[in-house]
Amino acid sequence: MVLEYLANIDAIFVLVAFIIFVIFILSIKHVIKTTQNFTNMILKKLRTLAIVVIAAIIFPIVGDRLLGLSITADLPTIKIFALGGIALYALYLLGSGIYKGLSFAEKKMPSLPKKDRKFDKIMKMEKDKGKKIDELEKKINEGKKKLKDEMISDGDTVKYNKKDKHNRDNKKESHIIPLKEISYEDLEEDE
Repeated sequence: MVLEYLANIDAIFVLVAFIIFVIFILSIKHVIKTTQNFTNMILKKLRTLAIVVIAAIIFPIVGDRLLGLSITADLPTIKIFALGGIALYALYLLGSGIYKGLSFAEKKMPSLPKKDRKFDKIMKMEKDKGKKIDELEKKINEGKKKLKDEMISDGDTVKYNKKDKHNRDNKKESHIIPLKEISYEDLEEDE
């Protein structure tokens, strides 16, 4: 029966099944290795936690008898010290996890460029240029405003106040002689 089944199987099917089997074996090996690493890490943390709890339990006894501290070594005090040790260890694990996460993020982040003195000098020069340009533009605008105040607009012509005032005071004649007006009557008389 097995031979009949093997006779009906295609070679491609056998090849695909073999590849899937190899991938399955490698993935199971990886899962077991990861589980062992995780288990070892958890066992290491539990072993450290057990040492902390034992030290917290022993502290009131050692503190009372050897160090002369006035700590009672009764059951409620030992429980409080054990719970305090567990809490401190939990805080330590939390802090170390945050520290490791931040150091990992710091390594992965691109580093910021160092402060460049040449760049700072160039930026200062550009800022000074900008201030000078602003001052010059302000002076130009003031000059335009002053010139505008000194000019009078009269229809299509613009006269300068000081010249106009000068001409009115001196009453100088222009060097241009106006043309004589010719009327229709003057033309009839000439004929």
